[in-house]
Amino acid sequence: LALPRARGEEPAGGTGGTGHEGAVSPARPAVPEVGQGAGHGPGRADPESRRELHLAAVVAMGFVTGTVFGAVLNLTVLHARATGYQAGVWLGEFAVVAMLARYGAGLLVDRGWDERLLPAAFAVMAAGSALMMAAGTPARAYAVAVILAAGYGAVHTTLVARVVARAPAERRGAAAGWLATSIDLGVGLGVTALGRILDAHSFPAMYGAMAAVALAGALVARLSSTGPGPRPGMPRSG
Repeated sequence: LALPRARGEEPAGGTGGTGHEGAVSPARPAVPEVGQGAGHGPGRADPESRRELHLAAVVAMGFVTGTVFGAVLNLTVLHARATGYQAGVWLGEFAVVAMLARYGAGLLVDRGWDERLLPAAFAVMAAGSALMMAAGTPARAYAVAVILAAGYGAVHTTLVARVVARAPAERRGAAAGWLATSIDLGVGLGVTALGRILDAHSFPAMYGAMAAVALAGALVARLSSTGPGPRPGMPRSG
C-alpha cells in the first residue's frame, strides 16, 4: 500500500527527471496563508464583531445628532427671544445651509472621504454649539447658524452612508431603522436633558453641554473609523 506523502516530499526513485532520483526532501511545515481560516490573529475581533461595534457606534452618534438637532429646533426659539434675533430667520438659514452641507458631504463620501469627514463634521458641530454660548447679538447668532448647520448636515449624510456601507445586505433596513430611532431618542431625551440644564443654569451652560455632547460624537466617530482603505462590506471604486 502506498503511504500518503508529506507536502514537499518527493517519492523515492521518482520520475521527475531532476537527476536526484531516490532523494527525499524534508517535509515543509504548512504555513497558514494570511487572511485564511477562521482565526484572525491574536487581539483581533472577527469581522462580524467589528461590524456590530461599528453599528453600535452609529447608533450612539445618531443619538448625539438628534440631541443637537432637537436643541436647534426647540431651544433656539427661547434663545432668540432672550437675545433679540428672529428665530424664523435663524432656522431658515440653518435649513438652507444644512441642505447644502448634506449634498456636499455626499460628494465627499462618494470620493472615499467619509472616515475623515465624520469626526471633522462632529467637531464643526461642537464648535458651532460652543460659539452659541457667546452669540449675544443677532449678527453673531446668524453667523454661528452657518457653522452649526454645516456640521449637522455633513454628520447626517455621512452617518447614513456609514450604515449602508457597514451593515450586511440582509440587515441594512434594520440598521437604518436603528439609526432613525436613535436620532429620535436624541431629539426627545437629549433635548429634555439640555432643557433641564437651561432651567437650572443659563443658555451658555446649555450650549456648553451641547458642545460637549457633539465632541463625544467626534470621539466615537474617530474611534470607530476603519482608517484608510475600503469600507467593510462596500469596496471602493476608482
